[in-house]
Amino acid sequence: MSVYSSISKLHSTPIDNLTDAEDFLKNFSPKEQKQLMTVFMLGTRLVSYDTLREDILMTTGILDTYKADEYARLLYEKALNKDMYLDNITRCADASGFDLNQI
Repeated sequence: MSVYSSISKLHSTPIDNLTDAEDFLKNFSPKEQKQLMTVFMLGTRLVSYDTLREDILMTTGILDTYKADEYARLLYEKALNKDMYLDNITRCADASGFDLNQI
């Protein structure tokens, strides 16, 4: 599945509690979960930016300190601003000519 499809699904899915986050992530393979959570977490670092930052690598390395079973907790904890984070990464990637599927 394209990461852009995953982003669209996350945009349209309310995450009101940890169970919502867990249920949402169950729809994706472990590889897709890691890709989506990478994009999501990168978006948290791009608030107020219009292009990708040169000091941030567009890799799954941003998740190196987390285990896969922590993804749902991360998603839930940041769910209040999830749309902003997803918009941040897509806006910056588009403006920089970067295809998020490469992550």
